[in-house]
Amino acid sequence: MMTEQVCQQIRMHTVTIEDMVPPNHFLRKVEGIVDFRFIYELVRDLYCLGNGRPSIDPVVLVKYLLIGFLYGIDSERRIEQEIEVNMAYRWFLGLDIGERVPDHSTISQNRRRRFGGEGVFRQIFEEIVRQCMEKGLVEGTVILTDSTHVKANASKRQNIKVQVQAETTDYMKRLDVAEAEERQRLERAGKIKPQRKGRAKKEPVLWEKTICATDPDAGMLSRPGKPSGPHYLSHQSIDPSHGIIVDTAVTSGSTNDSVPYLERIEYMCSHLELPIKTAGADSAYGTTLIFKTLEDMGIQIYTPGTSGGTTYQVELKREDFIYDEKSDQFICPQGKRLALRSLERTEHNIC
Repeated sequence: MMTEQVCQQIRMHTVTIEDMVPPNHFLRKVEGIVDFRFIYELVRDLYCLGNGRPSIDPVVLVKYLLIGFLYGIDSERRIEQEIEVNMAYRWFLGLDIGERVPDHSTISQNRRRRFGGEGVFRQIFEEIVRQCMEKGLVEGTVILTDSTHVKANASKRQNIKVQVQAETTDYMKRLDVAEAEERQRLERAGKIKPQRKGRAKKEPVLWEKTICATDPDAGMLSRPGKPSGPHYLSHQSIDPSHGIIVDTAVTSGSTNDSVPYLERIEYMCSHLELPIKTAGADSAYGTTLIFKTLEDMGIQIYTPGTSGGTTYQVELKREDFIYDEKSDQFICPQGKRLALRSLERTEHNIC
C-alpha cells in the first residue's frame, strides 16, 4: 500500500540540541578530548577589556574555523550556511537552536586582522597537540611525513617571468657544509683528486623564474601527475598510533619536499619534545644529507626506492651490485671493485 507523507512540521516539540546530537558523533569526541578554554588566556592581550562592543567569543571563532577544516569546507560563507542547519555544529559552538550564527565576514576579519601575523593559530595547534600527548593519543616515537599540493586562489593566466637569485635556505646551507666536509674526507683518504680552484663553487647567478602576479608567494607546481599552475605545499607529519597531525608547515608549490624536512624534525624533537626514533617518508626525502643528519640524531628513516619505473634500458641494476662496507666500494657481478672517482652535487643531494 502506498503511503503519502503528511506534513507534521507545524507540531510543537520539546527538544534540546543535546538530544539531537548522537552520542558517538565525532565532534563529541573532539570536545571530550580538547579543553579549548586555554584560548581565552592566549588571546587576552588582543582585546580591549575596558570598553568597546562585545566581541565574538574567541573559542567560538576558533571552533568555527575548525569545523571548516575537519569537514573540508574551504569557504567561510559556506561554513556559516552549514552551521545554520546542522545541529551538531551548533552544539559544538554552544549555540542554541534559534541563536544567530556569527557572520562569516566577521569571522574572516578576526582571522586576518586580529589573529593574523600573531602566531596565535600556531600556538593553538601546539597546545592541542600537547593535550593529545597528555591523553595518550600521541606517542611520538614514529613520525610519518608527506606533502600535499593546495591550489592558490590566483589566476595562472597572470604569470610573469622575473630574474631572481637562488634562495639560500637552511637546507642548502647544510648541504653546502656537508659537501665540503665529504669532499675533504675523500681527498684526505686519496679516493678522489683535490678539486681544482677553477672548479670551486661560483657565486650564485640570476635565473629566470615564473611567478603569479596575483599571488607571488605561490609557486608554480610542475610535477608528473600533478596539476599545473600556482600552488602551495602543505607539509604534514603525523603520529600513526592514532593519526594525529603533530606538525605542519607551508611552502610554495615549487619547493622540494626535502627542503623544510630537517627543520621540522628538529622542531618536533626540541619544541614538542617528541622522542622520535623512526621516521617514514616518500622517495623525495631520500637524500644523503637527510639520512646522515637523522642518523646523527639517532633516528632511523625509511623511504621507498625511486618510483615511476626504469626510464632506460640496462643489463645491470642497482641490486646486482654488492657494497663492501670495509673498503667502501661496490663489487660488480663479475667480481670487480668499482673505485670512487668523483663527488657529484645535484640540486638537493650529494652522490
